[in-house]
Amino acid sequence: MQLKKLLIMKIKIKHCKIAEEDHKDCKRWYAHTFHYQGSDNHQGSVESREIICVAKDFDNLPIEHKMGILAHEIGHLIAGYEADEITADITAKNALGVRIRYMNSEYGRNLQFLNKADIKIMQAMLNE
Repeated sequence: MQLKKLLIMKIKIKHCKIAEEDHKDCKRWYAHTFHYQGSDNHQGSVESREIICVAKDFDNLPIEHKMGILAHEIGHLIAGYEADEITADITAKNALGVRIRYMNSEYGRNLQFLNKADIKIMQAMLNE
């Protein structure tokens, strides 16, 4: 559990203009990684690997979607800039011990979510 806590501890969540614009273009895009502190190619600096950018509407999501999106974005941060969506989910499962699922909801089509047991795992890591 210490390794998981180390991963979570460094991560910062920031509201971002680009995330806002992305969310306006596509309802299901609430977050992204690899653009802060940095460069035009989104790879940025070491600090960019510790930041998840979110749209303001992320704050209003139900907990199951918030935690699913965060787990997915953490998967991207761990797997690296080149990682695709499936790789991010697999990496999150291996590193965090949670399974990201997808559902259509009023908040977006094919949107990430965690079940209750996995929400508890994420909350325990965040609150340690």
